[in-house]
Amino acid sequence: MLKSAWLIHNHESDSDSAPLRMFCFPYAGGGASIYRRWGQALWPLAELYAVQLPGREERISQPRYYSIPKLAQALINEAFFDENQIWFSKPFVLFGHSMGAKIVFELSRRLEEMKKKPALVIASGCLPPCFPATRRIHDLPDERFMEELRHLAGTPEEILRDKAFMDMYRPLLRADFTMDETYENNSVLDIPFVAIGGKNDREAGVEFLDDWKRLTSGPFHKHSLNGDHFFIKKEERALLDIVKMELKAVA
Repeated sequence: MLKSAWLIHNHESDSDSAPLRMFCFPYAGGGASIYRRWGQALWPLAELYAVQLPGREERISQPRYYSIPKLAQALINEAFFDENQIWFSKPFVLFGHSMGAKIVFELSRRLEEMKKKPALVIASGCLPPCFPATRRIHDLPDERFMEELRHLAGTPEEILRDKAFMDMYRPLLRADFTMDETYENNSVLDIPFVAIGGKNDREAGVEFLDDWKRLTSGPFHKHSLNGDHFFIKKEERALLDIVKMELKAVA
């Protein structure tokens, strides 16, 4: 098992024997804990590492990022190319949901330039970065920002009503939404690509899945699931079934 402050591994198996490594990136405001069940579920196909970005969970005291390109470069410099660790010694897969999918796209673009391209990229619940954001909330006044969070339905109402918690959590959300809403890129990857969408997602619906195909010259698959933007939580089992199927194809 490899170690990094950026990468959380929580499956206590002989993970070195898995044919793949998989790195999973969170949605805006999320942390590595959203993937806490994935390591067990995807074993023995993949040795899973959940990416822990600065400013959340055990890294809450560390400075947040406001730019996906800067974050992707930090990941390359600080997480993946430590001279004492060999993260890409076996085929690897990148998965990201919502904001995480945009991070994965930018990271894949940079890794491809470095001749370290992934075996597979999976973008989940995300508008392709060749389109501008359909909604911009990162710089709204607090009251309107909170209204938009309710509209997105990803934060429980009891948390939204907890003023002390939201005073602490809101800056992280603003930083993440800044990254998500200001990132645009129409580069074309040469990497196998999978796009997954929720049938009831009002932010990045299944009608945008085919648009991801414009951003890769490699093999492309698409899948739709029941659920809204947060199908990653509400339809986790069905999502994992799709991920396992796609991993088997590249293992």
